[in-house]
Amino acid sequence: MNKKIVVVGLMALFLGLTVPSVFACGRPEMGGKKGEGKLESMFFYKAHAILKAQDKLELSDEQAQAIRDLKTETKKNLIRQKAEIEVLDLDIQSQLHADKPNFETLQKLIDQKYEVKKTKEKATTEAFVKLKTSLSDKQWAAFKELKKEWKPEGFEHHSEERGEHERN
Repeated sequence: MNKKIVVVGLMALFLGLTVPSVFACGRPEMGGKKGEGKLESMFFYKAHAILKAQDKLELSDEQAQAIRDLKTETKKNLIRQKAEIEVLDLDIQSQLHADKPNFETLQKLIDQKYEVKKTKEKATTEAFVKLKTSLSDKQWAAFKELKKEWKPEGFEHHSEERGEHERN
């Protein structure tokens, strides 16, 4: 009886630890990777897809290189910002585990952490806008048509659920 309880408990613990990690990853169908937010996944998916279809979209060499450079710079910035957030998390944990945590210090660390997160989100948004506006209207329309051909059956992209947003 006790063995059954231990086995069931271990199985529940295993499932409890592994199942949420599957949902914590970015959307795989969007090119997402663990730790990537939705906007990051969308940016890297679209940038990769645009470069993959470079010939069909008739991208100039300058356009393709600008997109490659944008991907690289965005990735570098995200790595730095994620590392800064992780360091701030460690500082917060350290302060919380102290014998006498300093509330003022904790408040400052939390403010810093969310300021970095805000900056990260704004920078990713800016990169996404630069990516979309790097294509001409004709190229963007061609890209949207290509996406329809690539879409796996049964996969509903979020833009089709709400209607494709107009690009300004």
